[in-house]
Amino acid sequence: MDDIRENVSVLTLLAEVLCLLDMIVNSFAHMISTKPVDRYTRPEFTENGPLAIDSKQAINHIKRKYELENMEIVNKEKEKADKAIAEIEAKCGQKIEECKEEQRQQLMRIEDEHTLLVTQMKQEHDKRQASLIAEHNEQLKRTQL
Repeated sequence: MDDIRENVSVLTLLAEVLCLLDMIVNSFAHMISTKPVDRYTRPEFTENGPLAIDSKQAINHIKRKYELENMEIVNKEKEKADKAIAEIEAKCGQKIEECKEEQRQQLMRIEDEHTLLVTQMKQEHDKRQASLIAEHNEQLKRTQL
């Protein structure tokens, strides 16, 4: 039973490692398919064979490259957002100017209508006053006669 349990635990561990390797391969395949291919450089050879690269240096290099790419993406997104904000501000400014011009035109129409109404009222008042004065003068003449 102990051997079977040990075998099961080893198989479980191997399955987890296999899943992890599968994820790494898929992520690497995705990265290769979405990124432009860097220029291939031949490894340097020494007397004992290819020059070994320190894994920490390679990991740090990959991290720096990833961070730079992320920063570029973030900067591009910020630029897009700034452009969109600028466009929206320009449209809003234009709408405000259109509304102001429309309000000026309405105000001018209202002022013209007001001036016209005041002029008509003055004319009517002057006519009434003239007719009342004429009527009053006529009554005065009749009274005197």
